[in-house]
Amino acid sequence: MGEGAMIIKSLSRGRVANQRGSVLVVSLLILLVMTLIGVTAMNTSTLEQKMAYNFRDHQTAFQAAEAALRDGEAFVEANSLGPSDFSAACTNGLCTEASGTTPVWFDQTIKVWSTANLHRTATYTAPEVLQKPIYIVEWLGYVFPAGYVPPPGTNPGPGDPEMFRITALATGGTTQARVMLQSTYEKK
Repeated sequence: MGEGAMIIKSLSRGRVANQRGSVLVVSLLILLVMTLIGVTAMNTSTLEQKMAYNFRDHQTAFQAAEAALRDGEAFVEANSLGPSDFSAACTNGLCTEASGTTPVWFDQTIKVWSTANLHRTATYTAPEVLQKPIYIVEWLGYVFPAGYVPPPGTNPGPGDPEMFRITALATGGTTQARVMLQSTYEKK
């Protein structure tokens, strides 16, 4: 072989060696990008899973609170209640409407939600609910029947329909999911 052929042969070996090194670098970069995509996908999946669980937990609490409202409405309908059955102290979960600016169900001094004899416990049971939902009933007063136009200067009283506000508080499977619902109930 001549000197020229040896130079060409050694040059071609150098290019192949350089190409093999660049393939390694490109492969490592592609592997790094694929790893980042995989980690991002796992994080997104984990976040979506947490969001789905939180939504389910909230829905569980919401259903429990609705059941407590139904219990409260059934309690009002089944019992003969009058203004004398209700007090500002909320004994047995029967409260008078708050006269101040803070509603009784939100008043931190009364503690209707944390004191056992100041609220009523609903009958709702479900394995995914942390604790049974609770509720209070407020007497709002007498109202005229729907569609009735009273004479001037008359007020509703005994014999007219009564209005009640029922407030329910429920938790889901964790203490993080809490739902409070209210309904206004007219008893004729």
